[in-house]
Amino acid sequence: MLTKEKGTEAAAAAPGASPAGAPRGPRVLMLHGINLFNAGDHGIALAIIERIREVLPGAGLRVASPFLDAQRTRREYHDAVRADSPVEYPPEVPDLYQLPVGGRATRRQLLGAAAALLTFVLVWLLPRALSRRVAPGRRFIREVEEAELVISKGGGFLLDRGTSSPIPIHLIPIGIAVRLRRPVVIYAQTVGPFDRRLSRWLAGVILRRTALLLVRDQYSVDYAVDVLRVPAEKVHLTGDEAFRLASVLERTPPAPEVARAPGTYRAGITLVAPRYGGFPGEAPDAAYLRAVAATVDRLCAPRDGAGAAGEVVMIPHLESGSASDRILAGRVREAARASDLVSILPAANPLATIRAMQRLDVMVCTRMHSVIFAIVAGVPFVAISYLPKTDSLLAQLGLDGWSVPLRDLLDDPDGAAERVARMAQALVAEGPAARERVARARGRAFQASARNGEAVAALAAARTAVRGGA
Repeated sequence: MLTKEKGTEAAAAAPGASPAGAPRGPRVLMLHGINLFNAGDHGIALAIIERIREVLPGAGLRVASPFLDAQRTRREYHDAVRADSPVEYPPEVPDLYQLPVGGRATRRQLLGAAAALLTFVLVWLLPRALSRRVAPGRRFIREVEEAELVISKGGGFLLDRGTSSPIPIHLIPIGIAVRLRRPVVIYAQTVGPFDRRLSRWLAGVILRRTALLLVRDQYSVDYAVDVLRVPAEKVHLTGDEAFRLASVLERTPPAPEVARAPGTYRAGITLVAPRYGGFPGEAPDAAYLRAVAATVDRLCAPRDGAGAAGEVVMIPHLESGSASDRILAGRVREAARASDLVSILPAANPLATIRAMQRLDVMVCTRMHSVIFAIVAGVPFVAISYLPKTDSLLAQLGLDGWSVPLRDLLDDPDGAAERVARMAQALVAEGPAARERVARARGRAFQASARNGEAVAALAAARTAVRGGA
């Protein structure tokens, strides 16, 4: 089933509508949008959509999105990354705020954040009927009230590191949903760290009131229980839902073989601006650029001093803003001496990105979801660990020796580049043995991610039983 836009008729249908004669599933509202500008978040959303439709047949699924204005502004990009996806996208409705586009973006961002925060405060302080009438986010409140289940989409944004806001914006819609007494599922997320005292306190207040915390790593289990004081019985260790893309991938054409000369290999590299790892400023950016460019040159240099060596494909994940991976990839290619052996992957949906990875021999993955995509693709990798979530994931999958800390690249760019390149080339030399380790990790992760659907189905069944018995 190829992707298609929902028309006026579908968008106007009542939430939860089902074909004639079919039982109606619960009305489900997924928060935080389908971020087409981030391949990892986009992949998570597609996997969750497929899972909800599987475990809650007939569910009326809608998505509260902060990206609608941005998608309308960048329609060509929007169409490119949704093209030929096997997943049908559900209707999207406005979130509490919209990411600013066009002129006066900073002013609009501040106004949007203020309106979202005011809505949050009014919902928590005023009687429900009054807040519904006076809050700026009245439409969002109605969407939450109509939902029978609210899902906070998986990802790594429940933290305050790398953000300028004293209160992480993603906590606000979750907080409104719990205040309106909707059952909220934190779905396959990483939780923490919250370095600021205010955001850490608020995260504890809100997350303790959710129905379920499905977390994708042991770090998040410990942080939620020990730091945020969420009751342990609410916290379940599952797995990142993007691993489900392995089954979705079966519905897409296989990647074509790529001819190459004997002794050569193809490596992929994904990037992340150091500020997202808690290293803001020009000096970390410069050191990171130098380290990645040096890694490219070492990967492209002939091995053992003879013969042809590697080609490098830069694979952007984040496609918006001044910290866009595509912009960073262009800077890396300009800085590398082997720039003629470097290409940059065009914008594509997550399934097409994984297919592109299948044509590679090894990956150097800085974003955690590029690690997951590489595992789904069956490609060995070296992970550049920039947040605890990456190390925790690798430890769970038995691949903890396959990483280098981002801090090492910033402290010693040339030495770290040599280390990363040698690790990548060693994985290429291992051949089938390295790929077998990836396959075992994929099986383990796929089983863990299945627990997300099981938990949501059990919660929905329990609430149905309660309502039926009332």
